[in-house]
Amino acid sequence: MLLQIYQYTRVVTAYESVYTLVLMAFDRYLAIVHPIRSISWRTARKTAVVVAVTWVNSHNDVIPS
Repeated sequence: MLLQIYQYTRVVTAYESVYTLVLMAFDRYLAIVHPIRSISWRTARKTAVVVAVTWVNSHNDVIPS
């Protein structure tokens, strides 16, 4: 059981790392290409929601079908 939890956690964090890097790249794209418009898009609340969605998404990706 402990090994299964370890493997699950390892895969989830690997997926989350990739998603986080993609989101960081998208954030930098918005800041560079749309500096004025992106100020209203990039808020703390929206960031928290996107991070929560990526964690849920990474958990859903790992669950066996």
